[in-house]
This record gives sequence, C-alpha cells and structure tokens, in this order.
Amino acid sequence: MYSPQINAIKAEMKKAIITSATIVMTLGFMLLRDYHNYFYGKSFINYHLLPYGLTPEYYKDYVLENGKSVPIESFYLITDHSEFFGPGTPIPIDSPNSTFDIDSIKSYYYNKDSIFVYCVDEENRPHWIIPVREKDGWVVFDEIKNVQINNLAKYKCVSDFYD
Repeated sequence: MYSPQINAIKAEMKKAIITSATIVMTLGFMLLRDYHNYFYGKSFINYHLLPYGLTPEYYKDYVLENGKSVPIESFYLITDHSEFFGPGTPIPIDSPNSTFDIDSIKSYYYNKDSIFVYCVDEENRPHWIIPVREKDGWVVFDEIKNVQINNLAKYKCVSDFYD
C-alpha cells in the first residue's frame, strides 16, 4: 500500500547520497590541488608549512608594451611580519652596504627547519640566500656561500613558478 511512497523516498535518498559524495570528492580534489599550489604561491589557503613563518606568493600583472599586453610575473616569500622578499630586495636587508638586489627567485629548497633560496641578481649572477631570525623575532635574509646541491638532497625543491 505504501510501496510507491517508499520507492520515491529511496530514490530521493539515493540522489542525495550521490550528490553528497560528488561534492565531497570535488572539494577533496580542490583542496589537494590548492595544497600543491601553496608551494608555488598560488593557493587560496595559507597552510603555514615553510620554516621561519614564510609564505610563498606568486604575483602576475600585465603592462602595455608597444600596444601589446605583456605579463609580468614575480615570486616572493612573505615573512610572518608581512615583509616581502623577492625581486628588488637588497641583500643583506637593512644594510647601507647591500651587495646586490634580487632580480628573481628561481627555486627554493626547504625542510621543516630551514630553507635555502636560489636567486639571481640584475646581472644574472646566481646567489644562495637563507633566512635568519634576529633576536627581536624579525626574519632577515642573508647570502650564504658555497652551497653544495648534494647537501640539499634531504630538502624538497620547489621551482618553475612561472609555468
């Protein structure tokens, strides 16, 4: 006597379960993609995974050159005090005797305790930079010499920000 109503309820429940499962799977894939994009500065969520409170940030803008729209892309690391580190940053920071300005960050190597940043200056010379936490809690960046890639085997490498 009630079987048409029960069948209708079962059909509605089946639709709801399938819809819910689809939504959960879609959100799961979106979060997985967002997590991967975090290391390239293209994430919606700050997962706070890099040492020294650093956050990666990708920036893209367009300018007109000869009547054409040309993209300008930059990659930065932002400190926990909202200080930008990237193109245009003098090294060492806050020094009247800076030795060069960063032109672009090419890659960085990180683990849970430290990070090494590979960058080039305006003359395309390579440099390795590390963050250093000062006594007052601020993070500054300084150049380090003689970095051997072999020593970075236990670090995760992130590069190709501009693909």
